[in-house]
Amino acid sequence: MADASGKKSTRLREKSVDVNKARFGSTSESPPGEEDQVSHLLTKHFFDAVLTKSQLQTLMLPSHMVQLLPRATVPVTLTYGGKDWNLSYRGDCARAAFDSEWRAFVKDNDLKCEDACVFELVENSGKNLKFKVHILRGDLPPELVALVNSSGTTSDSPIVLD
Repeated sequence: MADASGKKSTRLREKSVDVNKARFGSTSESPPGEEDQVSHLLTKHFFDAVLTKSQLQTLMLPSHMVQLLPRATVPVTLTYGGKDWNLSYRGDCARAAFDSEWRAFVKDNDLKCEDACVFELVENSGKNLKFKVHILRGDLPPELVALVNSSGTTSDSPIVLD
């Protein structure tokens, strides 16, 4: 997005961001007592990923985040739903990524293709990293599932939203 001077605006990453739940469907299927509901980000250091099949196996971090992190393998904690997952960040590789323990986080949180995760960097001591993770499910809200199942399969029976 460009401002009046034609320069690209970075405002989105510099201030508190309200993650748009509606874009990725209902989050009402979160486990009871979910304390890490999608909310405002508290820091300006974050990255997001709409997960693909390959990212469910290996999550490589974007360059804007890698620039902030150590160029070494260090412990990292992912926090979601009041639980912690301990894994390693491999910053000394050609493509910085989380180690294979990332798959445990994926499995435990039932992540699927097209789910989105926002990783908010809350600690970077150089020797330890901690990310608070916000998950937005990629599935359709329940009220749209019924419409898709009853129509929308051909152009002769489109889904009509009022």
